[in-house]
Amino acid sequence: MLNETDGRLDVLRGKIDIIYSSAFSHLFERESQLRAAKRMVGFLRPDNPDVMIFGQNQGPKIEGWEKYVLDPGTWANFVEGGGPGDGDEMED
Repeated sequence: MLNETDGRLDVLRGKIDIIYSSAFSHLFERESQLRAAKRMVGFLRPDNPDVMIFGQNQGPKIEGWEKYVLDPGTWANFVEGGGPGDGDEMED
């Protein structure tokens, strides 16, 4: 999923209407979470205005886990294009 040069998932580009992604993002640090999310956006059908990515991600509020677990405000910034750092956009 994170290796953009691996073409095995290219067959999915622009072919998917709905992606269910639960208990997935917290497996990666924030920069990799954004890379995975951008790759998922690329799988969505550009001709369908009703495409969506949905799911649930949560984790413990334990010191040191901040780079894996995003609170609701951080998720909102993440999805709206703020990303984990330098203003990366979610659009593909």
